[in-house]
Amino acid sequence: MPPMILAAIASSCFSISIIAILYWFVVVRRWAEIGARVDNLAIDSQSVEEYELSLPFSQRFLLPILRVVGRKVTNRTPTERMNEMRRKLVLAGNPGNLSVPEFMAIKLVVALVMGLGLAGFAALIGQSAFRVVIAFVVGAGVGYWYPSAYVKRKIKERKGLIARAMPDSIDLLTICVEAGLGFDLALRRVTDKWQNALSDEFDRVLTDMRLGRARRDALKDMVERTGVDDLSTLVSAIIQADQLGVGVVQVLRIQSEQLRRRRRQRAEEKAHQAPVKIIFPMVLFIFPAIYVVVLGPAIPKILESF
Repeated sequence: MPPMILAAIASSCFSISIIAILYWFVVVRRWAEIGARVDNLAIDSQSVEEYELSLPFSQRFLLPILRVVGRKVTNRTPTERMNEMRRKLVLAGNPGNLSVPEFMAIKLVVALVMGLGLAGFAALIGQSAFRVVIAFVVGAGVGYWYPSAYVKRKIKERKGLIARAMPDSIDLLTICVEAGLGFDLALRRVTDKWQNALSDEFDRVLTDMRLGRARRDALKDMVERTGVDDLSTLVSAIIQADQLGVGVVQVLRIQSEQLRRRRRQRAEEKAHQAPVKIIFPMVLFIFPAIYVVVLGPAIPKILESF
């Protein structure tokens, strides 16, 4: 087998293994932790040593290492950057329930793994030492950037899910309030009806209110956790109506109509953008095929005429 193909296969297997390990560590370990806690509740009391030995390997060994590395990195990171990263994780819905130090450690691990993987691939195919170093720098840069890009994509997806779920949720909220339910009970009906990002935020608002927070503060915290403009407008209208003594039903009905109008306007805007976005696929993929089909049979005759 040629060395180029062997090096490509080895590098691909190495990258796939690292991605599988990271996926197992971030996602599967959370489910294992939940299952371990449930099992511990179902059995008799045990000592601290037995409990620690019953934990998964990732939680006993890998997670403490990540936390130590993350603390070392965060101690040298400016406070403004830490707060910004914490806010991005909150806006993304806390994927994997990662803290900021754990997220920073994962960024470093991914950067190191991708840098070493790309540098090893460059060395296997016989590149010079300078190009191996360049490959390591490029791989490390991409690996360090990718977790932030993933969080950014999760923020965009979560905002889109909340924005799409708002009109129907506000309609149900309006119907429940018109039927005589209080605002808190109406929120509970919405959370019981749907299971999405918006209903999870409503459920957290109700939990905060049960813990003693004022409704206004709980709603403002929800706006901070989501960053959706439509939800911010709705919460501001509800708080203002509560302060002025205006009926919540009227406010909800008006906000529902406005939400549907804005959703229709966004759909129309995307429809107007479609002709512009379709130009590049047509030029790159459709027009060449049409030219080959239409002009292909005429090319031999044109060449014969010369």
